[in-house]
Amino acid sequence: MTLWQQDTLDAVWQAVNVSAEAVCLCDARNRFVRVNGRFTQLYGWRAEELTRQSPARLVPADTEPALLSEVNRATRETGGWEGDLVNVRRDGATLRIRLRTASVRSRGTTVGFVGFARPWVESPAADLSPKQQRIFALLAAGQAPKQIAGNLACSESTVREHLRRMMAKLAVPNLAALTLCAVRHGCQTSANFTAERFTS
Repeated sequence: MTLWQQDTLDAVWQAVNVSAEAVCLCDARNRFVRVNGRFTQLYGWRAEELTRQSPARLVPADTEPALLSEVNRATRETGGWEGDLVNVRRDGATLRIRLRTASVRSRGTTVGFVGFARPWVESPAADLSPKQQRIFALLAAGQAPKQIAGNLACSESTVREHLRRMMAKLAVPNLAALTLCAVRHGCQTSANFTAERFTS
């Protein structure tokens, strides 16, 4: 690697390594040069363990070769790629990520690649029990707890207890329906319905 190529990668790294995402910087041969703290935290590898290794080290053996070829082709030829991938942590656990890649070019030459990864987040409702998912769906459809109880053949107090648990479990993006319930039907408690709770 020439001095100007190294200078280019250093400049790029200064711009991206503070990202809240897991960031890796690779050279023109697609070998790790640097990874940020979020990357080591997410994957469990120390930076020195990955230096000069291929990102393929993070890819499960059963990954479709065509997918990896497309990521590499798009990054080299069009300047970037974005999509979902399954990676492997140092402890062997699989990790579904949302990956964005970009090529680093200087003087018309590709001198490296940068990748930004973050864990793929499912809908918070996926963490609910089947009954809670049904309650949430009915609540989002505008039904009151008493109506939901009738549809599910359970007591209204049971529905309200599930709603209280859901309010503690669900993230901000799904708060609207629960807020509607809390305001209109009195499902809130002082412990789980506060501005601090839903903005932290």
